[in-house]
Amino acid sequence: MRARISIYGSDLLCVTGALGQRSEVRLPLDQLTLSSLNHWKGQYQKAVRHYDPAGLLALGMEIFGWIDQGGWATGWLQGTGERQLEISVDSPASAAAAALLDLPWEVLARSNEFLDGDSSQRYVVFRSIARSPDATPAVSAHRDLSLMFMAASPVGQVELSYEEEESSILKATARLPVQLTVEESGCAEFLKDSLAQGGPFDVLHISCHGDLGSDGVPVLAWETPQGDLAFTRPADVAAVLGELKAPLVFLSACRTAEAGGQATAGITEPFVRALIRSGVANVLGWDGSVFDSDAIDFAQRFYSEVANHASVAYAAATARQALLNTHLADPRRGQHWHLARVYAGPMGAGPLCERSRPRRRLRRDGGFKEFLDKANRRVPVATAQQFVGRRREVQQILKIFRDGDPKGVLIYGMGNLGKSSLAARLANRLPGHKSVVVFKRYDPLAVFEQLLAALPGQKRLTMDQAWRVTIEADGATLANALEDMLNGQFDSEPILLIIDDLEQILESPSPNKPTIGVK
Repeated sequence: MRARISIYGSDLLCVTGALGQRSEVRLPLDQLTLSSLNHWKGQYQKAVRHYDPAGLLALGMEIFGWIDQGGWATGWLQGTGERQLEISVDSPASAAAAALLDLPWEVLARSNEFLDGDSSQRYVVFRSIARSPDATPAVSAHRDLSLMFMAASPVGQVELSYEEEESSILKATARLPVQLTVEESGCAEFLKDSLAQGGPFDVLHISCHGDLGSDGVPVLAWETPQGDLAFTRPADVAAVLGELKAPLVFLSACRTAEAGGQATAGITEPFVRALIRSGVANVLGWDGSVFDSDAIDFAQRFYSEVANHASVAYAAATARQALLNTHLADPRRGQHWHLARVYAGPMGAGPLCERSRPRRRLRRDGGFKEFLDKANRRVPVATAQQFVGRRREVQQILKIFRDGDPKGVLIYGMGNLGKSSLAARLANRLPGHKSVVVFKRYDPLAVFEQLLAALPGQKRLTMDQAWRVTIEADGATLANALEDMLNGQFDSEPILLIIDDLEQILESPSPNKPTIGVK
């Protein structure tokens, strides 16, 4: 059963059912109602701050009683199937619209039970802006999901569990057709480039700190190219998204769906609403401060559903209910099960991938490779779940490549410290480059053969015939062959040449000779 609550003149129009089976009630949207809405919002914020589950339940039942005038809400619950509730406004600019959107509809409850507590009927709630009652959501062009993940962790700020969040998404979608691309910089400038060059993406997932500035305007804690703190506002993110925006932006950051205090022009709008106005079809954020663990658990279940072709609102409802069940089983976990907010624009509220559509050409490494040399299954490396704590090194090396430094990079250190794993991570952060791995054999002919393997069939044969005999006779001519390749195929399809375990061919230091450090 679908229900919709919208502003109609000086009333709230509450509607369920379709034409012929329509049930509606009008509630006066007067000053007394606005006062109640703002009072309930304040009660909610207090219950969240002081962790008052009984207060949340009482609040949910009070709101339900208000919309159940004439038995309207009770009739809605008596239907079959998902209980869908859309809170719709034409514009969020008015005080009435803001108060309606800010109400915690997620905690709606009846008979001493949250609607999310009914495992037989999913409670699917979302907010919409400028979306008509008969709107048709945008249709995805693909069957699989393409996701861009960026974490921002500025130097000197409290570290978030962003790597665990990335790993949880990988785990949830391990057997599903999902392409995950990771932007390691945490920087607006580089994210804009990655979205433009690697897209289109169905989802942009941002994991970072969020807050409200002193003026009430929401901000995200992103990074400068050097890794320092860069406060990022909704207008900045809209500029990064550009003209072709991802259908979903998931702001996994505190307070991104929370309205600010009084500003010069009135109440400042939440980050999520600003992005909907900028043209994003779906936006998901948090109405308050959320525990890392809750955000991670929510994201894992959410993406499992989205990748299985569920709508954004349905996937969020499933994740919210799972988090509530976790909380009911263990009150120490899942306290913020109700904080996620889903917003939809005129073309939103649909799935992000369609079963009937063709698949993309899948890249299933999902942000990591279990082998550095994946083609030959050589050099095992850490998985994404195991690879943690090396983000600064990855950032520094990627900056070298972005700046066009021709000298390349040397990763050095003692054995078993993760040098190969770091190289594999970098290879996945450069999806536009094909990895060529030189390992165990470092003679000119071995290097040449690894480069040949990266060429397409006919060009491989031509290059082999042109250079093999020459290189066998004089290894120094490998330089000429490499120049030939770089000016040819590798000019349009660049490679990342990785020489692994190079210390195997270095001479051991002699007691009679000074030790020379290698960097």
